[in-house]
Amino acid sequence: METIYVNLKSELTQQMDAATAQGFETYRTRTRCQCRYPSNRRSAVLCVKGGELVKVIIKCKGCTAQQKGGAL
Repeated sequence: METIYVNLKSELTQQMDAATAQGFETYRTRTRCQCRYPSNRRSAVLCVKGGELVKVIIKCKGCTAQQKGGAL
């Protein structure tokens, strides 16, 4: 399973549209990111193909910066 972090809700929607175009079933939901509790509930998109969760896209500025090797 691949996890992708994005900064903006528009980026989340763009990634969701791209995944749908690739043949994935996509579902908007809320999930937890890698940030500390209690501020770790984020908007997310689950990408499913053939009954298997393939990709999770999470909107979180902190995790995006950490994934790119930077700080907030």
